[in-house]
Amino acid sequence: MSTVEKKKKRKKSEVAGNQVGIERAVLPLSLLAHGKAILIVGGGKVAARKARTALDAGGRVTVVSPILSDDLRELVREKRVIWKQASFKEADVRGASLVFAATDDPAVNRQVVESSRKAGAMCCAVDGNWPYGDFVSPATYRRDGMVVSVTSGGRSCRRSRILRDALARHLDDLDNAEPFIMGTSHEQVPLDVLERYSLSKSAREGLGEMLRQVRGVHEFLFLQTCNRIELWAIGTGDDPTTSLIARLLNMDRLEQGQCYIKRGFDAFAHSSRVMAGIHSQTPGENHIVAQAKDALLQADQAAWAGGVIKEWVSGALHVSKEIRGATGGHLGAEQIEDTCIRFMDGERKRYAGGRVLLLGSGMLGSAIAARLVESGWSFDWCYRSVPPEIPGKDGVRVALYRFDQLSERLKNASIIICATSSDTYILRHEHAALIRRTAPVAVLDFGVPRNVDPRVITAASNVQLITVEGLKRWRRENEIDMPQVLARARAVTEQHRDIYERLAHSLKNRFTP
Repeated sequence: MSTVEKKKKRKKSEVAGNQVGIERAVLPLSLLAHGKAILIVGGGKVAARKARTALDAGGRVTVVSPILSDDLRELVREKRVIWKQASFKEADVRGASLVFAATDDPAVNRQVVESSRKAGAMCCAVDGNWPYGDFVSPATYRRDGMVVSVTSGGRSCRRSRILRDALARHLDDLDNAEPFIMGTSHEQVPLDVLERYSLSKSAREGLGEMLRQVRGVHEFLFLQTCNRIELWAIGTGDDPTTSLIARLLNMDRLEQGQCYIKRGFDAFAHSSRVMAGIHSQTPGENHIVAQAKDALLQADQAAWAGGVIKEWVSGALHVSKEIRGATGGHLGAEQIEDTCIRFMDGERKRYAGGRVLLLGSGMLGSAIAARLVESGWSFDWCYRSVPPEIPGKDGVRVALYRFDQLSERLKNASIIICATSSDTYILRHEHAALIRRTAPVAVLDFGVPRNVDPRVITAASNVQLITVEGLKRWRRENEIDMPQVLARARAVTEQHRDIYERLAHSLKNRFTP
């Protein structure tokens, strides 16, 4: 190595070494460079990248360098840049709005910075001279008018590039994003299988945090009712993504056909029918609307849901009202509590001689309590913490008890209605010995997960377990023309396809400037 080359190498090391650990706060700006004169000093790969970035912004690019890389030569042949084949001179910066010092010689780059300052031009040095310049070039990604720029203030260009690439992949995913639903319900699996996949609040919270890290999933909510468990999401919905989600939900263990995935308009149509109660155990019931709103509220509070999924739920709710109007004559207005009362009215004699015991004071428990009072049933009502408001009616006696008094109340019960959302059994194995043996006893289990330990039923031959699944199956088979109902629901949804099209358009443009 010659003496001149050694001095030049030491100079490079000295200039670069002086910048170790230097940081600068930056003011983020997006320059409107269209038509402006941009000078690039240097002819290598870095200079070529700066030239293409400047051209993408509409700048008029001039390159000063004795030699050019193949990439820059191509731009010159295409007459996209002007090439001044010479070493840099101070006069080269005259008339330039922006200057890039992009040679492999730190001394020359420092000269370019100083010359630019004298000429009043803003300059960026690509090497260790960058703190002496006026701006730094961020790691940038452009697509369809969207520009993503990341800078680290000189701390880590590599980290900036990694973050830029991650955001670029995210933008690519947005282009392919659509509504999709993954789930299962009583129509695919028996309720005793479905309850194995039930998610407690804490389980949903933990799963939600994991889903936020899944590439291709942008917004989501969990809908869990007495007969279905679903994930409503905005994302790519491709096979790798849904396969991962199925594993997180443990639904990959279901047999083929027991877990459904619906995408695009099919997902929107499905959500509209679900909110209309078409796919409920009691077709046409309207509790599902409140449950869907609660699911959206939880997702919003946990920062899982954004504007697009809110628009989805709002649109599906509008269509669901239209479906109810079109199918009401076929479905009637019967809710879960209506079917419960119809069963009890028909079995008054069989279960006479004892009290009705209602467990649970939530939405379903309170609805059943109101219908019991309307139908003239006196009953005992167990609640967990806050005493519920008792519906009033002459001749009807309602007695309130806390759950810690349950054992005493079981002794006189002939009909036990379980309507809680507990994650554990309410009627446990040890309760079997407390249930009366002198007459038939009906246990109506409306909980998901089930409220009743199966051993309670096997321990007492006089106890009959009645599930919602059995009652609803009877009603669907004997009172409702479901093919006609589904046909009308599909027709209504198709008539409102424009709501989905607006949702799809909103999704594509949600993140544009």
